[in-house]
Order: sequence, then C-alpha cells, then structure tokens
Amino acid sequence: MKLVGPTAATLKVHVLSFPASTDVETDNNDSIFDPQNQVFYPRRERSRRLTETSLKNRGRLLDRLLCNQTVNAFAILQGNKVPLHRPARHAVRSDDAASPMRDTPKNATYLYLQLTLAFSAVGWTLIIWAGHLDTGFGLVMPAMMWCPALAALVTCRLLHRDLRSLGWRWPNNRYLAASYLVPLAYTSVAYGAVWALGLAGWNSEFVSLVAQGLAFRGMPAWASFTLGMILMATGGVIQNLSMTLGEEIGWRGFLVPELAKQMSFTKTSLVSGLVWAIWHSPLLLFADYNAGTNRWYALCCFTVTCVSLSFMLAWLRLKSDSLWPAALFHASHNLFVPIIFDSLIRNTGRSLWYTTVFGAALAAASPLFAMYFWMRRTEIEQPSSEPVSAKAAVFA
Repeated sequence: MKLVGPTAATLKVHVLSFPASTDVETDNNDSIFDPQNQVFYPRRERSRRLTETSLKNRGRLLDRLLCNQTVNAFAILQGNKVPLHRPARHAVRSDDAASPMRDTPKNATYLYLQLTLAFSAVGWTLIIWAGHLDTGFGLVMPAMMWCPALAALVTCRLLHRDLRSLGWRWPNNRYLAASYLVPLAYTSVAYGAVWALGLAGWNSEFVSLVAQGLAFRGMPAWASFTLGMILMATGGVIQNLSMTLGEEIGWRGFLVPELAKQMSFTKTSLVSGLVWAIWHSPLLLFADYNAGTNRWYALCCFTVTCVSLSFMLAWLRLKSDSLWPAALFHASHNLFVPIIFDSLIRNTGRSLWYTTVFGAALAAASPLFAMYFWMRRTEIEQPSSEPVSAKAAVFA
C-alpha cells in the first residue's frame, strides 16, 4: 500500500542528531569511569559505549514516532482528520464530539421537551387568544399537532442522530390490527355502559342524517347507515392519521424510547402519559377544548384517560419497534370517540359528564385495557442507552 499526500508527509521520520552523552566521566589517564555501573573502562572502549548509548536513545524515539504515525495512518484511512504536530488521541473526533451537547437519553429528553414547549407555545397563544379551536380557518390546530414531530426532528438534527431512530420501519400486521381494534373495543365498553345505565340516549337524528347522505336508489335506510359507518371507519382513519402522525412522531417515536432507556416500562408509560395530558391542558382550561362541563373535572378525567392510553401506546411502540401502530391507534381513537360514538349520543341532561374524552366513562374503561398491556410488560426488551449516530444507523 502506497500512501500519498498528507499521509505520506505525516509518515516521514527524520533521524535526529543527539549531543554527546554526558553519562561518562573521564580523567587524564588511560581509563574512563562509568558512574552508573561504578566501574572503570579502558579509554579504547569509550567510543563503543557512546555509540551504544546514542543508538539506544535513537531507538526509543524512533519507536515512539512510528507508533504515533501508525495511529495517524489508520485514522486517515478511516476518514478522520488528523492535524499535523498533534497526538492522534486528540485528532480522532466522534459524532458525539461534533455535537454541541453530549448525546445522552437524559439530555435528549430535556432538549426535546424544551423544543416542544417552544413550538407549541405559538399554537397555544393563537388558539387561546381567539378562544376556539377553529381559529385560522381550522388550520392552527392541525399545525399544532405537528409541533411534537417538529421538536423530535430538530432534536435529532442537533444531536446528529439518524431519523430512522424514530421508528419508521413497517411493523407486523398484528400490531396494526390491534392498534385499530383496541380503541374500538374500549370505546364500545364505555359507551355501551352509558347506554345500558340510561345515562345517555340514542341519537336517531344522526342515524337518519348519515342514511340520507348515502341514500342510493332502492337501498334501505339501515344499509345506507351501515355503508356510511364503513366509509367513516376507513376514510376517517386515513384523514385523522395525517394529523395524529405529527403527535406520535414526537410522543411515541422519540420520547417513549428515550424514557425507556432511563426507567421501567411503568414509569415510562406514566411520565409520557402525564406529558401528553399536560400538553393538552392549556387548550382545555383556557379555550373550548372541552365538553362544556367543569374544566377541572374534565382535566382529571382526560388525564386518567391519557395515562391509560399511554400504557397501550408505549407497549405497541416498544414491542413493534415502530411508530406506525401508535399513530394508527391515535387516529382510530380520534375517529371512534369524538366522530362516531359522541355523535350517536343524545344528551339527556348530564350525559356529557360521562361521555367524550373528558367524561368518566372512558376514564373508567381505559384503565382496564391498560392493565392488560401492563401485565405483558415483560415482553418488552429494554432499549439500548447508547445513542444511534448517523453513521451507525447505516450499518444497523
């Protein structure tokens, strides 16, 4: 192998000249005294002793230079920059050294939360100032739902992480099926109990409206309503996915894996659920993101529901090693709860205290499903605490 350019120049070794050794004392006689060995040598051996001492010193220096230059050569061949006249141990830079802050799970979590707060503050200000979620022709709320994703992308950029660490891989289909059906299951249990206990009525006007909207010639009303529900259950999920994906890139794509490197599954689910609920709380308390009941009551029910859902979402994210099940789960929840089941509810007076995501029914039903996922927490592998750099992700 022939090295050219800076490498060849770096590997050049110059033999240095050394002054005459002063380790030997002489006298005016024909003998010479060696103080190290405490013996006298004949003067004729003086030249040989001086030559041996000089060669030993030169050999040590040459060994040191060749060792340093070999390290430099390997560093250069691996693509690292090695400045001249500096030891190689100071020259090899890693991805962490190039980052403005050390990439640890704790630092990454704090940075992400700070960026999420900064980006979301813009949306909170606009919506609270207007007093309703439909401000800006309804475009501010979808944009705000992408603030967690923006914070995750910026955090990865600042820490020199590959974006594939967010979990873009396509998961096993059974996780996608569970993500779609579990929200339907706990919503059916919650609202079924509300109807069974007489806490709300059946909204026949909504049923007629859906049937009339898809009234094909010769098709009975029940068939039109069924077809409408199928279209809502498919097209509605796709429409919601375009917005819930923004949240889940941040919450489950970035935050949950970082928390899982620092704590247990239980604590990861609790912390991520509380952060998720707190993120919604300004709009719930100071805008119209509520059902019209007492705001603090709504916040308590909503927080219990968020934390419960976080156990399911965290399990799906860590088990599948993908963010897509969480995004689909969130989209399915936003479809079945506020769009379908809330529309089928007829308020009989205090129905809103039990229904919607701010009511007691979901707050009571969702922990039962969360318990099932918590009992299967041992199936989750603990993520590695080592940060994934851009170079390392290529070979993963």
